[in-house]
Amino acid sequence: MACVPRGQMVLVNQTVSEAIVYPVFVGTNRPLDQNNYVTRGRSEALTLQRFDVSVPPERETGRIQWPKDGGDPATEFVTTKALQYNSESGFLSAVRQELRKMPKGNREIVVFVHGFNTTLAEAVYRLAQMDHDLELQAVPVLFAWPSAEDPFGYVHDRDSALYSRDDLEALLRLLNKAGADEIVILTHSMGSFLAAETMRQMDKHDPGSLPGMIDGVVMMSPDIDEDLALNQLSEITELPQPFVVFSSDEDQALRLASRVAGDNPRLGRGADVARFADIEITFLDVSAFADGADRNFGHLPVANSEALIELLPELRRVAASLDYNLGNDPGFIPGTVLNIQRATEVVLEPIERLTP
Repeated sequence: MACVPRGQMVLVNQTVSEAIVYPVFVGTNRPLDQNNYVTRGRSEALTLQRFDVSVPPERETGRIQWPKDGGDPATEFVTTKALQYNSESGFLSAVRQELRKMPKGNREIVVFVHGFNTTLAEAVYRLAQMDHDLELQAVPVLFAWPSAEDPFGYVHDRDSALYSRDDLEALLRLLNKAGADEIVILTHSMGSFLAAETMRQMDKHDPGSLPGMIDGVVMMSPDIDEDLALNQLSEITELPQPFVVFSSDEDQALRLASRVAGDNPRLGRGADVARFADIEITFLDVSAFADGADRNFGHLPVANSEALIELLPELRRVAASLDYNLGNDPGFIPGTVLNIQRATEVVLEPIERLTP
């Protein structure tokens, strides 16, 4: 079986008028080489960067069109600018400049924490894709922790996630100085494990302070052992709200992770919601949206399903009231709704499955 090459970041001098360029800010504790390019490994320093990513006008929702042969901005994702900041003040100034482009009261930062086996290019372009498709209307910031970028590097990546707690905390505290109205954390896979560990650590430093620094958490397909997740979240004085977990019984990547971990259920697949009854948390079961042709093995349905993509901007309202506005035909309806004390589980169903 031939190996599929990984997507690469390609820098071009110009883009096409129909393309949309998204600034992606990055905080990373991956080391730099002699040319100041991010490489594999772990660094003791937090590097602050920005990549402007051009998203092509004609594309399939949920997909990244990787650049080939120098990059074609008319049909592919390309990078139009790459900057490295020499100081925190320079980084903050650039973030504030982007925030000022938004209306007062709606100046939001979304911090994305990527998952296992992820290159910097994959994480940057994925965040630009989600910014475009999910209409985040926020300043996108990536925390790029040091993945081994290897499907056989699972243990390495778990160690790297633990290694990165202080740096993610430092980035979150730095962003709290930018003057945003809201900061939301968006995580995927093993990045959810890192985020949970970091939030637990931050609460230990200053109990009850998290909701004042983080205004919501969305975990997509979290790769966290159920016992560990219960321990992490129950020890936090007060979780940011909304706190939403997207889960799927059809997640094949988490099925494998569960086997590697001794068949223990993962928070994003097979977790017992009743065990989280004392925690204010909303589980959204998206098993019905599994796509047999999904190249991500059902491990990133929120970024690939058009119906679920339409849901993301409404998460705060959904978590607060479960009041879905079906008049806009979002492509899904809430099926079973299970409330167990403070925890809620909602099983989402595609509309086409339930209409004749």
